[in-house]
Amino acid sequence: MSTARRKDAVASNARTSSSSQQAEIVEEELNQVVVDLPINDEEEPFIKGKDVPPPPSSTHKPKTSQQKMMAVVFYWITSLSLVFLNKFVMDGDITNLDAPLFMSWTQFLITVICCAILGEMGKFFKPFSFFPRFEYNIATARKVMPLTLVFLGMIVFNNLCLKYVEVSFYQVARSLTIVFNIGLGYLLLGKKENRGSILCCLFIIIGYLMGCDGEVRFEWLGVTFGVLSSVFVALNAIYVKKILPVVDDNSEKLMIYNNMNAVLLLPIFIVLFTDEVIEISVSQYAFMQS
Repeated sequence: MSTARRKDAVASNARTSSSSQQAEIVEEELNQVVVDLPINDEEEPFIKGKDVPPPPSSTHKPKTSQQKMMAVVFYWITSLSLVFLNKFVMDGDITNLDAPLFMSWTQFLITVICCAILGEMGKFFKPFSFFPRFEYNIATARKVMPLTLVFLGMIVFNNLCLKYVEVSFYQVARSLTIVFNIGLGYLLLGKKENRGSILCCLFIIIGYLMGCDGEVRFEWLGVTFGVLSSVFVALNAIYVKKILPVVDDNSEKLMIYNNMNAVLLLPIFIVLFTDEVIEISVSQYAFMQS
């Protein structure tokens, strides 16, 4: 029995040594194999330890001083032109129609039409490609509606102020916007300002009172509309930051929803709180008779 066990152990050792020798032979054969792998030119810097090539530079170049100046001048000319044009329209001298809310509604409607046209033009003309295509989702419109009410107050009171005051006093009547920005920012957002800002507000209020005292054709109704316009301008700046994420932080899309909501909402106020429907009917009848 012991002799048989010894034979089995010797045979097992022989098999083990034989397998070890075979493994060593296979390993030596693998080490002798040379594989030629193709080197990709794009990966060569990583193989040779070179620096990674820099990303392509942005195509958007910074605006030059001349371009910035032209933008400021264009805004200045457009703003003044619109003020004088709105003054003539709100007075009814051109249209022979005393309906300031209806005229505001037509401005909202024209804005919606222009937004739709620009959205379509953006598909074919690169300068207008930033403008989104016209869309109006009911769920999104409901979320934007609080801002639309503020937006309506800002535009309507602004136009009413311009109707009852002279153009020279128009900016004075609306000069309290900064004061209301700071005050409403503190009340609604808890944002505190330093003493320098509060001191500047005091100077603005003093200048506002001096401007009111020096106005030849002072009109309390126009001044009241100017103050209300300043309040709604400040509220609009606050609520825009809250509502903008609803429209993917796209200011052009927010403009579309604001104006479209105003087109649908303002006629309700015109019918309920004014007699402009009668004024429009009388003006239309007079135009047809002439």
